[in-house]
Amino acid sequence: MSARAVAHALFRHQRKMLATVLLCLAGGGATIALTPVQWRAEATLLVEASRPDGAAALAAMLDSRDLHGQVLSRFGDRLYPAIPASQRADALRHDLRIRPAEGLVRLSLDGADAKLATDALAALLDRLAEKNRAVFTPQDAGGELARQAVQAREKLAAFRKRTGITEGSADKAGLTKRRAELDTELAAADAEANALTDRLAVVKARLAATPATIELTNESERTKVAEDARAKLFELQTREAELLGKYQDTSVTVQNLRAEKRKVEELLGKLETTTQNRVTSGTNPVYQEVEKDAFRTEAALSAAKARLKSTQRQMADLDRRLDALAGSERALVELEQAAAAADAQLTRRGGSGAAIEGIGIVSSATAGSRPVGPSPSVVMAGAGGIGVVLALLLVALAERFSTRIVTPADVERRLGLPVLTTIPRES
Repeated sequence: MSARAVAHALFRHQRKMLATVLLCLAGGGATIALTPVQWRAEATLLVEASRPDGAAALAAMLDSRDLHGQVLSRFGDRLYPAIPASQRADALRHDLRIRPAEGLVRLSLDGADAKLATDALAALLDRLAEKNRAVFTPQDAGGELARQAVQAREKLAAFRKRTGITEGSADKAGLTKRRAELDTELAAADAEANALTDRLAVVKARLAATPATIELTNESERTKVAEDARAKLFELQTREAELLGKYQDTSVTVQNLRAEKRKVEELLGKLETTTQNRVTSGTNPVYQEVEKDAFRTEAALSAAKARLKSTQRQMADLDRRLDALAGSERALVELEQAAAAADAQLTRRGGSGAAIEGIGIVSSATAGSRPVGPSPSVVMAGAGGIGVVLALLLVALAERFSTRIVTPADVERRLGLPVLTTIPRES
């Protein structure tokens, strides 16, 4: 089939193709509108167990209806408001995913509300810890091991509260990162202060070389009269030159013109003398601009020096905190080891039962920043792609089973006769 025939086929069935694509896009939009948004809360548990099936045993404990019932008694009405109470346990087991691995158990819980799913998963972990501890407590005669574990935990909590150190390596990394940022800020503030100092020196040198005052001439009525007199004198000089071309120097007309000219010259001389005596001094505008520039530069320099001192104080404080952390980090590790040892001793004393030895939380219950499932843009793009494919299939099927004769090739194929000539549509 030639490209021209394909183009003709697509053109003839363009409405069907458009309707198919729009129908698929409408289906994608309906899917987005009708599918509820689901959020996923996740947590990871570490199993340090002597039993090789520790992860599987922990997964079985997490899947028990006893734990689920305790969580549903607190969150069931909010997690599944539209589901009857008798069916909520099955819904929770469906939404709760437990994936045991070697030494790890990963949990995830889907829900319509991210915070609610996170709180429900955290409650499940709390109930698990309580159930795990309850197995060992009766085995501890007099509760001595339990008291030792509690005391170790209290010492660790008191140390963290007193020093403000929660995780030694994490705190140190944060302080080190902040100090690197302050190093950059300090270098920038120091460079700015040096540049402003140099600029201020240049501005002050320019200010010293610029006179504070300059001579100013006061405009008055005398100045206007002097200008008129100069114009009159120029006019008389022009007329004198014209008259000398017609008359002699001894002519009365020339003599009268020269007498008038002398009077104007005498008046002009008096006015110029008076104007020179009225010249006064005033503030130099250039000096004022340079002085303003100097004030602005001094203010910017003061601000840069203040930022420089503030950054230096922050760096000194960070250095003190890093030094204190270096000494306290060792004590924090020792207290954490003591608390872990007390818990391990209490756990080993229990020995048997369904409890799991050495359960630790690697990552607590947290919700993702985005809903689970494909985004609306991906759904619409997929619907559009499916629509295009279906539209092309529809065109292919329509052409395959069509009985219309449209092209000369159709005539030859259906009648078995050669086409001798064709008449164009335009004629």
